[in-house]
This record gives sequence, structure tokens and C-alpha cells, in this order.
Amino acid sequence: MTVGFSNDTFMSRNGVTAGNDQNGNAIKFTSQDADYRVYIPGKDPSKSTTSYNSAGQMVLTLAVDHIIGSELSKDDHATATMTFDTDGSLIQTDMAVTFEESGPLTIPQWLVADVDITVAVLGLVLAPDSDGSSVAEALKVIKDIDDFVKTFNNITTGIRKFTDDGGRLNFPAVVAAEMNRACVSVTA
Repeated sequence: MTVGFSNDTFMSRNGVTAGNDQNGNAIKFTSQDADYRVYIPGKDPSKSTTSYNSAGQMVLTLAVDHIIGSELSKDDHATATMTFDTDGSLIQTDMAVTFEESGPLTIPQWLVADVDITVAVLGLVLAPDSDGSSVAEALKVIKDIDDFVKTFNNITTGIRKFTDDGGRLNFPAVVAAEMNRACVSVTA
């Protein structure tokens, strides 16, 4: 008996008749208010694939993404590997999940330095007309700007960990569901 994989069955189990993402190579869907993508085996050789080992067993590698789609975070990725015996029975599974961390959205130090320099130059330019008091005021403004930026960056760093839409928590369950869809798409 030869074991195989039916993309048509896999797509129908995902509620589509063709790939709807990544130039037709993947299926994009929503679960629990979060977006995900599963790559259709054999459509993109760098993602989901089917191959055969020396015993004639099929090794199915399934790539799944949690699409975060914001400047605050990067997408999460999972790879599920399943080995099917020649009669189509599942004999081995493995899953690896990678959560991509992004830095917080902060005011960059180069911008703060540029603003500080601009304020200092304005203080110096106005010094002759203000009997030098503009320099002292410029130093106060620079300190206020630096204090604000430090506080803002500290707050956004703390808030960053609460920006996930819940999809990260649900991601392993979504991968397991896709593994189940793949299992029922195996032919023997």
C-alpha cells in the first residue's frame, strides 16, 4: 500500500477549495478573533511538505503561522511533523512553536538627541536678546523632554507584554487542529 496526502481534502477541511493567501500556497483563517495561516503541503517547498523515508513512510511537515500583523510584534511560527506508516496510520508526531518577540514601540534615542540639540541651538541664538536667560530655559526644556521620553519609554516597555490579541495563547491548539485536519487528509 502507498500512503499519500490529499490537498483537496485538507483544503475542504479548512473550508476552502483553493489557497487564499501567499499566492495560493496557504490558507488564511480566523479563530478566536486571531488570524492564522497554514501552508498547503507541496505548494511551497520551503514550508509545508510531504516526503518519504527509506521505509516508504510519509513524513508530512506542516507550517502554521499566527499572524499578528502589527508594528509591535512579529508573527509566531509553528512546524508540525507527522510520520505515517505505509498503511496511513500515524506513527510519530512532533511540534515546534516559535514565538517572535519584538521590542516595544519607543521614542528612539537619535530623535531625542536631535530635539535636544535643536532646543539648545535655539537657546543660544536667542541668548543676546534675552540676556542669557534663554540658555537656562533651553536647559530646563531639554531636561523636561528627556524626562518625558524616559517615562514614556518605560511605560510602553511595560505595556508591550499586554498587546497580544489572545492568539498566542490559542496558537498551539490551532496547530493541533491543523494536525488533525492533515491526518484525515492522508490516503492509503
